Amino acid sequence: MKEYLEEEEREEELIETTEEEKAFLKEREEFYKNEYKKDHELEELEKSSGLGDDEFYKKVKKANYDSYNMYINMHHKPIAELPSKKKDKCQMICKALAADILRKSPRDKYKFDIDKVHYVAERIGKAINIEDVGVDEITQCAEDHKKALEMLNDRICAIYEVKDPAAYIKNMRQVLKNMMPQEGRTQAYQNFYNSVQKVAYLDPKDEHIAGKLVEANFNLMRHLEGYTKGKKSVRFHDDGKARFDNSMDVLSVMASGTTGVKDLADSLVTRINTVRKTNPGDKYYVDLDSFGPKRAEEAKKNREAKLNKGKKQTILNEAVKK
Repeated sequence: MKEYLEEEEREEELIETTEEEKAFLKEREEFYKNEYKKDHELEELEKSSGLGDDEFYKKVKKANYDSYNMYINMHHKPIAELPSKKKDKCQMICKALAADILRKSPRDKYKFDIDKVHYVAERIGKAINIEDVGVDEITQCAEDHKKALEMLNDRICAIYEVKDPAAYIKNMRQVLKNMMPQEGRTQAYQNFYNSVQKVAYLDPKDEHIAGKLVEANFNLMRHLEGYTKGKKSVRFHDDGKARFDNSMDVLSVMASGTTGVKDLADSLVTRINTVRKTNPGDKYYVDLDSFGPKRAEEAKKNREAKLNKGKKQTILNEAVKK
């Protein structure tokens, strides 16, 4: 019997593709097919020289950027046209917010990708615990994008404000120093690792540190939640288990050092223990209080000791052969 479960558990998909979105994508496809040269590919154009003067490239870029604007507008409606269920309104809002974030990204703003919009939308919804927002406010946000942005900002500030910036950054740096490396890992882990770096490298003496930490923490939670999705069962390999444990070390720092992450952390940990079917005292039960900078440091020491022991044994075995 396997001690570790390597299968990724299925989790409820919070973001669904609606019929309206399917129609929108079909319209976009027809738009490109009818208006532009069929053989042109944006990726190929980006590799060619003199790209800035290519009229087709300019049109494609503008069309992709416009797609975000159209998509955002599509997800805000008059109250009479809104769905009745709160869950559906929350999905609309998160999709619009995700599109707003991506259209402002230098890397994404000219490459409309609905799959990425949905991915970011789900991360946003969980990172701000949108289901906890009142029904009346959700309705207002589903009607008005400006209201949605204001709600997003208010939720981020309420959840991710740091109590003691110097201590918080110090703890995050200690975790980072002892984390499993990102080289050769999945994009999800690399994104998570890089977002930890961005917090750890902030200057606690910066006069704008409060706002920078709030923003960095929000992005960190999005990438942490994205990395842990589907990985809540105990990892089969030691390296995978170590990386997941590092995500809990980071979550522990966030839960204890911010004004509102604890509720999100408790919900995530409850889900982990539910998936693992563990109770307090069981071997693989996750108790967030047992994670953090000290655990990360001790775990790294143990890994290095085990590695050194293996190297010494290999040298000894080679010597015996000779």
